[in-house]
Amino acid sequence: MFLVVPLEGCLSVLPPDEAAKLHEKVSAKSLSDSEAQEAIADFFSKTLAFTFDKSGRVMLTPELCAHAGIGRDVVLSGSMNKFNLYSPEEWTRVQAANAAQKAGDRLRRIGI
Repeated sequence: MFLVVPLEGCLSVLPPDEAAKLHEKVSAKSLSDSEAQEAIADFFSKTLAFTFDKSGRVMLTPELCAHAGIGRDVVLSGSMNKFNLYSPEEWTRVQAANAAQKAGDRLRRIGI
């Protein structure tokens, strides 16, 4: 099962292994931690679990598409352990923001 997570400006698709890691982290939160439980409930109320149909397709909900501003066209961007879906306009904005930074600076910032 894959998991679609609405992030800021895109939809992130987690494969089964990454969805399981997320489940482990969430499961470790104390039931008595009301702030964590509210954040988890809000987060998962906006996610979508899915499997592909026989043709390799998936149906995204209109709410998820609206969240990411995705209409007819979509840009798929991979990142080793997941992939993101962007509207073409948002992808152009992301690429412009990335172009304004040096690649080495970005990699240093994330510890690579």
